[in-house]
Amino acid sequence: MLSKSRIGLVALVVVATFLSPPKSVVDAWAEPKARVNLTIDTANLRIYRFDIFDAQRLATEVGPTAPLPLRTFMDVIWLADVVAVDGAPAKGSLAVRGAFLNLTPNRAPGQAIADTRNSLFSDWIFDIQQPDGTPVGTLLASGWAFGERPAGFDSLFQGNLAIVGGTGAFLGARGQGGEGAPPSAPVPPFASVTEDPSDRRELGGAARRYSFHLIPASGAQ
Repeated sequence: MLSKSRIGLVALVVVATFLSPPKSVVDAWAEPKARVNLTIDTANLRIYRFDIFDAQRLATEVGPTAPLPLRTFMDVIWLADVVAVDGAPAKGSLAVRGAFLNLTPNRAPGQAIADTRNSLFSDWIFDIQQPDGTPVGTLLASGWAFGERPAGFDSLFQGNLAIVGGTGAFLGARGQGGEGAPPSAPVPPFASVTEDPSDRRELGGAARRYSFHLIPASGAQ
């Protein structure tokens, strides 16, 4: 297992924590501009729509709930469990907050006119733990959950997320990423924000995989 001084300030520590990485990964880390690939698997994803204005009703109803249809400018919250990092067992949580903007270059009633095709602007927090619950670090991303991928990114994934930093093992992280679904994965269930999130795991949700290209922080030793 690599020491913290060797793995530096970015999420390669997560790979080291769970896997014992091959020498090629270690060599890549030694190069200042080397790119490290990181995959995070999640489960039990439910998407909650802000479809009410009465705060007293938030998180009070037994699920499953039936939300109002998604509309432009509607806010959403995603909640899921981290279950693996680069294929190795892990624990943790994924929380996403976003606003549905529904951008399109083709003018249509109820949609936002723009040069690009994107829908959900969002902030992402991956809070990762070892299988025994020991904290590893938090990875922060921001961008489009759907729409056009960044140039050169894996065609199997969608979205355009920028890694904006992190804490713990992810201190100094930068890079890009996207999200995708394993083969035959169900569509994430949608719920109202009136639904009690303590029942999320019992109600069930979708599995999603997130792939990131990370660049080590400048000056890591």
